[in-house]
Amino acid sequence: MDKFVDLDVSFFDPKFTLSPEEHLAELYPRKDILGFRSEGMNFVFRFDEARAVMFNRECAREPLANPEIAEREARLAAQYPNRAKNFQLVYNFGTPNLQLKKLLVTYIGQIADAANFDGTHAVYRQLAAGGRLDNYIDDICTLPLRIMMDSCGLPYTEEQLFKLYRAGFDFLKALENFGDESLLGDADTAIAYIWDYLEEVLPGIPSDAPVSRFMAEGAKLGIDRETLVVNVAAFFIVSLSNTAGISSAYLLRNLVRFPDVRTALREQPELLDDDNAIIEFLRRDNHVKSMSRQAHEPFELNGHAIQKGDSVNIFFPGVNLDPNHWSDPLGIDLSRKFAGPDNIIFGGSMYLCIGKYLGIAFLRHMTRGFLDNLPDTARIVDDEIEVDGDWVSERIITRMPIELG
Repeated sequence: MDKFVDLDVSFFDPKFTLSPEEHLAELYPRKDILGFRSEGMNFVFRFDEARAVMFNRECAREPLANPEIAEREARLAAQYPNRAKNFQLVYNFGTPNLQLKKLLVTYIGQIADAANFDGTHAVYRQLAAGGRLDNYIDDICTLPLRIMMDSCGLPYTEEQLFKLYRAGFDFLKALENFGDESLLGDADTAIAYIWDYLEEVLPGIPSDAPVSRFMAEGAKLGIDRETLVVNVAAFFIVSLSNTAGISSAYLLRNLVRFPDVRTALREQPELLDDDNAIIEFLRRDNHVKSMSRQAHEPFELNGHAIQKGDSVNIFFPGVNLDPNHWSDPLGIDLSRKFAGPDNIIFGGSMYLCIGKYLGIAFLRHMTRGFLDNLPDTARIVDDEIEVDGDWVSERIITRMPIELG
């Protein structure tokens, strides 16, 4: 589609993954284009277009009927049966099970309210001790998963915890990088490991544990056990393997980058009681990179025709830094509000991210711990940050050294 112009850098370039704004600055004012093209993919990157695509019922995540895709998926289903089963029971593409989603949102909210954050203290002690923290990512990687599992009643050994983290990591990388078949073997093995773990531990979990209540309530609604187990694997375990930990790294980086924001939050800690403060940090930087949509019917987007069968990707880092929508987009504004049409970070209605409440609870707790323990002399060693830019859907910092003074 000629309405998408070629980007001057690869979408997978680690520098673009970390800081895309310099490459988009000249594109934002252009009214003749919808977005940019890179590596054979089309991306919208401005707020209004992204929201229009995101909430357009004719622009769904479900691929259109395509003989080539159907043949490929049939071949992959035979080669990777766990992956095929997971897609069948969880994603359902454009027709989500809203009854199941409501159940998941309810229980994740309850887990967020009852979450035990004792495991975060070791990270805070490292920050307060000074010196150099060579890789915050290694220290934080399993923490969100540990908190979630402790809070919902899932038992684990340290070996199991790390294997579950790695399994979630492998599955997520293959989820939207579906064109890279080299990732699918690890993803298939990852799904099998998570399911086997759940089948082993679920029978022994007390009936009053949140995960047991989720299973029981789901059964009352007529949802079959296999679907419930697969959704525990997908949403309670897999989705936390990167999301909260990586977003906390971006948040920590911005607390160090903006000392005036750090001072304001220390002087007015009640600001963190409001979700808007956490969402503002997520607007400035978070782990989400892009999400794909397919046009099932033709429609017009900001004066440009989108044809049936066109694929459009939403590039969230661009959307969240759009100077046409946000004042001072590269800064942190703690007075910013995200009600109604301004809230694209977690979506809304049937498009609401089911992990919203647990994610915000985790990041709020981490922020308070950072404020209490982060030395004023702290400095992110920017030239030593390492990024895995090869993800389509996520922005992944793999190493983030901190000089603590």
